[in-house]
Amino acid sequence: IYVPQVISQVSVLGEVARPGTYQVGADTTLLDLLAMAGGPSVRADLGNVRVYAGGSPADGASFELADGDLAFAGDVKANPKVASGAVVVVPSSVLRVQVAGYVGRPGQVELERGATAVDAIVAAGGIREDGDGSKVVLTRRSDGASAVREIDIEGILGGQVAQTDAPSLSDGDVLFVPQAVQRLTVLGEVARPKVYPVERGATLMDVIAAAGGPTEKADMGAVR
Repeated sequence: IYVPQVISQVSVLGEVARPGTYQVGADTTLLDLLAMAGGPSVRADLGNVRVYAGGSPADGASFELADGDLAFAGDVKANPKVASGAVVVVPSSVLRVQVAGYVGRPGQVELERGATAVDAIVAAGGIREDGDGSKVVLTRRSDGASAVREIDIEGILGGQVAQTDAPSLSDGDVLFVPQAVQRLTVLGEVARPKVYPVERGATLMDVIAAAGGPTEKADMGAVR
């Protein structure tokens, strides 16, 4: 009968030089593991490292990060011991956010953690003249569900809305700046009186033209 040695292993993921699985001893600490993995990258957020306790490889347990118990979350300076079967996740200090719609440079922007929706819009080149910065939509996905929020970026930048109304962003958030469209009601002596969507910057004559123009009975000198 041969009893083999139990191989204690810990997986290291995220912002390290060499993500992978490493053999550990009974006294291996978090900093020891980071050193084994080649050290943190320049983007590593060492103040928010997480250690998830998984099943022991000796028991044939498979570990899934989503089902793991959070054994430690915090600064690496605390340097806790890391048990066999754990998974260490070193998060990035950089947020990746998608900015779409009527901005100068639509696409993905990279921001420091703690950045707000205003920071993302500025990084994407700002709101275009034909964009509506008062109705910017923030979509955040979490646990398979999406939460949607409307933000008045123009009001925040103009001082009419408090800076605290600019939410901090999370990795993977999506910001959308819609086209600036006004809705105006045209009544009286026009061909088609009704409500019309009108782009920002449109003139009075543009609106009347959208309504089919004035009728023969229209008094164009008394338009209100």
